[in-house]
Formats: sequence, C-alpha cells, structure tokens
Amino acid sequence: MIACGAIVLACLIAYSNSFAGAFVYDDRSAILENPSLRHARTWLSPPSAATVEGRPLLNASLALNYAIDGLNIWSYHLANLLIHMVAAVALFGIIRQTLLRLERRDDTLAGDSTAAFRASALALVMALFWAVHPLQTESVTYIVQRAESLMGMFYLLTLYCAIRAWDAAKPLRWSVAAVLCCALGMGVKEVMATAPLLVVLYDRCFLAESFRQAIKRRWKLYLGLFATWAVLAGLLSSSAARAGTAGFSQPVTWWQYALTQCGVILHYLRLAFWPSPLVLDYFWPPARAIEQVLPGLIVIAALLGVTVWGLICRKPWAFLGTAFFLVLAPTSSIYPISDPAFEHRMYLPLAAVVAAAVLAARWIWLGFFVRVGAIEPTGPVTSDAPSRWAAPALAALLVAALLTCGTIRRNQDYRSELAIWRDTLVNAPANPRAHLNMGMALEQQGRVDEAIQQYEQALRLRPGIPTSHNNLGVALTKRGRLDEAIEQYELALKGDPKFLNPRRNLALALVEQRHVQEGLEQFREALRIDPQSVETLSNYGGVLVGLGNVDEAIFMLRRAIAIQPDYADAHNNLGLALARQGHRPEAVEEYRQVVRLEPSSVEAHLTLGVALAELGQFEEARGQFQAALRLEPKNANAQSCLEQLQRVAGTKAKQ
Repeated sequence: MIACGAIVLACLIAYSNSFAGAFVYDDRSAILENPSLRHARTWLSPPSAATVEGRPLLNASLALNYAIDGLNIWSYHLANLLIHMVAAVALFGIIRQTLLRLERRDDTLAGDSTAAFRASALALVMALFWAVHPLQTESVTYIVQRAESLMGMFYLLTLYCAIRAWDAAKPLRWSVAAVLCCALGMGVKEVMATAPLLVVLYDRCFLAESFRQAIKRRWKLYLGLFATWAVLAGLLSSSAARAGTAGFSQPVTWWQYALTQCGVILHYLRLAFWPSPLVLDYFWPPARAIEQVLPGLIVIAALLGVTVWGLICRKPWAFLGTAFFLVLAPTSSIYPISDPAFEHRMYLPLAAVVAAAVLAARWIWLGFFVRVGAIEPTGPVTSDAPSRWAAPALAALLVAALLTCGTIRRNQDYRSELAIWRDTLVNAPANPRAHLNMGMALEQQGRVDEAIQQYEQALRLRPGIPTSHNNLGVALTKRGRLDEAIEQYELALKGDPKFLNPRRNLALALVEQRHVQEGLEQFREALRIDPQSVETLSNYGGVLVGLGNVDEAIFMLRRAIAIQPDYADAHNNLGLALARQGHRPEAVEEYRQVVRLEPSSVEAHLTLGVALAELGQFEEARGQFQAALRLEPKNANAQSCLEQLQRVAGTKAKQ
C-alpha cells in the first residue's frame, strides 16, 4: 500500500500543473465537434472523427466527462490522470509478482526473508520512473490520447489478472477479470490485439516449463483472451474511414515504412533515456533508402537478434525485448500508417525500456562494485548496512525528481494551443500541419494577419492541401478579401470535391458577393454530398432567411435540429426566421436554447435580451444584458442595450 501511495503521490506532483491545459489538435474533432458526447444513447456510437472512430469505450469515457461538466477541461485532465495512476499501480503489481517468482526460482535466495522487500523496492522504482517520465505526457496531458493510456491500463490489468490467476485459490475470478479487461481494451485501441499473445509469452517465460504445459493448464483462459479479437474485428469492420489513415494502400510501400520505423524506434529509445525535445507532431518523412536509417537498422536488428536468442535460451529478460517489439508492432513494423511517429505510441513499450535500464543498473551495481570491493552484496538489508541501499536509493530519487521536473516542464507547453504549436514549430519548422494549426490558434485569438502568414507557409511547404486552402480562405474572408477567399475555396474543392467546409464557405462568399444563385447551388451540392450535414442545413437556412425565403429556411432549420437538437447555430437561425414571420414568443424560445447551449456567448445573451425587450419582458431582458456584461464588461452593445432598456422602462413607468 505504501508503494502504491508513493506512485499516486508522484503522479499528482508530476501532473499537478496539467489541469488548466487546453484542448489541442485532435481534441477538436474528438471532443469539441463530437455530437455523440451530448446524449447517452450515442456514447457508444462515435462519429467518423479522428481518434474516436471505431473506439466506443474511448468515446464513452469522453462522453462521461462531458456529462460531468460539459467542456470544462478539468474533468478530462482528472480522468486522464486517474487512468494513468491505475496503469502505474498495475505495472507495479506485474513487476513485483514477476520479481518474486524469479526470487523463488533461485535456490540461493529461496530462504531470504528480504526477497519481498527487494521485489517491492525494484518494482516501485520501475513503476515510478515509468509514471513520471516526460515521454508519457502526450498520453496523459493531451486529452484525446487517453486512447493510449486507457488501452494501456486495460492491457496491464489483463496481464496482472492473468498472472494472479496462475496460482490463485480461485483462479476463475482472476481469469474472468483478465478476459473482461482484454475485451474492454479492444474497445479503446487496436494495439490491444497483442495482449493475448503477450500473456501466453509471459506464461512461457515465467510460469510454465513449456508452451505445452501452459496451454494444457490455461487453455480456457487463452481461448477467452483470443476470443476478444472478435470484438476488435467487429469494430474495425464498422470503421471504414479509418482505413484511409492506415493500410497497404498508403503512399509508402511496406518496406519503406519498415525502414522508416528503424529511425523512429531509435528515436523513441533515445527519448526514453533523454526525453528532449518532445514534439507533438513530427510529420516524420518516409525513408527512401537503407542509408538514411542505417544506425537505426543496426540497433533494431541487434536488439531483435538478442531478444530472439534470449527466447530460444529461455532467458527471463528476453520477455522485456519481446514485449517492447510486440506492443510496437501494430504501429511500428511493416503495416503503413499515415503518420509514422507519435510519442504516445511509447506509452506501454516505455515500461520494458525502464525495466531493462533499472535491472541493468542493478546488475552493474552488484557486479562491478562488488569486484572492486566497494560494497558487500550478501546479507539482509538492514539499517547497519546502508552501503547496500543508500547510494541506489539516492540515485533513484534523483532520477525520479529529474523526470518529474521534465514532466512538469512539458505540461506547460500544453497550457494553450498557441503554446504547444509554437513549441512544435521550434522543433519541427518544416511541418506544414504545425503551421496550419498554429494559424488556427492565432485566428482564434483574433490575430488574423499572422494566421494568414501561417496558412501561406503551410501551403508553401505542402501545396494543394484542401484544409490549408480552406482555412486561408476563411481568414481572407475575415479581412474582406472575398475574391482571394473564393479562389482558395475553389482550390480546396479541386483537391477534394467532397470536402464540405470549403463548399459551404464558397456558398456564403458567393451570396455575399451577390452571386446568389451560384451560392445556393453550392449549398444544394453540399446537401447532395451529405444530406445529414447539420452545419450545411443551418448555414443554408440562415442564408434563406436573409433572402426572405422564410418558409424554406424554417424547413431546413427544423431538419437540422431534428438531426442534432443541441446545435446552437440552427436554433439561432430558426429564431431569426420565426421572428421574421412575427412569431416572436416562439423565436424567444429558440434564443433561450442558444443561451442554454452556449452560456458563455455574449451574442446569445444580447439576442435573447433584445427579443425579450420587444415582448415587454424588461426584467428578464435586463438580466440577459447584465449577463453579457459579466462575460464582457466593456461590451458597447450590451451597455447601450441596458441604457436603452432603462430609458424605455422609465418611460413605461411614467405612463
């Protein structure tokens, strides 16, 4: 319990400054723009969005956060940290159980009363280093990458339960728990597919004399674990869009991807020992020739060779190498993925590296220094023999402190989108995606001219990307440069004719330029591409209101709300349409919905306030104007509306 408490405390210290971090990168599509989080009935039905698609348990965990406190970010960070803590404690349990079994194998240590202490101490050091390592921040502080940490938690719990089932008095409970955790992990991320294989290999390395003995004793457990592959197969078959980011249809061949991974894995290993600089998005270029990755190829080949030799010779340490390569295999072998390198992929493999490093350090300490007579390795660990534990304990504390400081420092980069992308560009200045996302962060802060520069740089580095053209068009529109914006939208559609965002933006720009029929045709084409697009229906309806086609607008807007009842923009446009028809009470109800859905929107409070004032509901209108001023104390419109309301109310009172 003390060791578990120490791990929890270390995690709290390391991630104490992460709770104010912002939503970044894929958090936008997976959380901010994910309608399935809003209703319990859709929690297990994630949309075709980055990271959550085909991963219902991941989506449900994010939906639970949304149910707790909406888009307030603290609960998302707390959940990520709790998941990481459970994973770290599970890792401690796995290592402790393994070391105890190795101690029992050694006849010279069989009667050593300090075996449990040694196992617990070593397990604590390994789990502690793993838990506070800066390389883990991408899986813990970057919210949506709980895909990795949540899967990792279920992976470690699967292995821990399987270990405990071996000699438990009632193994069925532990076996059922292992299968359940394995099945849950399959609903989080595809890497979980390797867990049944690792359980079998663990049994062979530490528990059974042979595969035959292991299968004879645990065939029911293995059958249950491998049956969970059916869960993963079903999820993969239902997430067709994910095939666009992985598979042998990618632009790189399998052998080019394999060569690339030699350099990537070598980089991962370097970060395990020297975690700086850390980069959110590497945009790692594919290797075209062996010469480009020769150092990595040599290192990886040597490590694989040693691991295979160790397995053949039944060396327990070979399990660490096997676990490292097996967990990395789905993302770092021959199966091409659009992005070859992301630090979160080292979440679980880092445990093998840390364990190997700690065991190697212990071996050096108990080998080299014993030979020179510096310490006496025999005898129990007692207070009168501090030479046995004082120096290693101090070294472990120092390393843990340095790793914790590195994690705290890295968490600061996640405090805002602007900060994380600025850091990314420092370390990967040729990354077009980083420039694109930096532009989006700048645009959100109203720094439109700087955003335009970033979008243009993204296009210089990688011409023709539809998203970059679309975002540049939006920024140009904000600057009133409609002709240039239209050109960018058309270039975006040239690259991807089914990309709805530039088509909607093009439609709005054409209408604004008085090319009404052309704009309406673009809206109709967008609906032909996706008739269920709520944003298209809402924008189309809003334009129709402005053109005076109120009945058609109301039809479009009610259709949008039927598809997504909590889409604020549709409610706002419907309120405008109803007000245009003279149905002011009904319009007020729509504006109330907007305020409910976007309580931090100044414009929503102002619109509702004006509508209430027109109905003579002055007190409630005053409350809305005051709410707008609380959100933005210097808002001139809110101040003007409040003053005008007071004059009108005063006049009414005199009458």
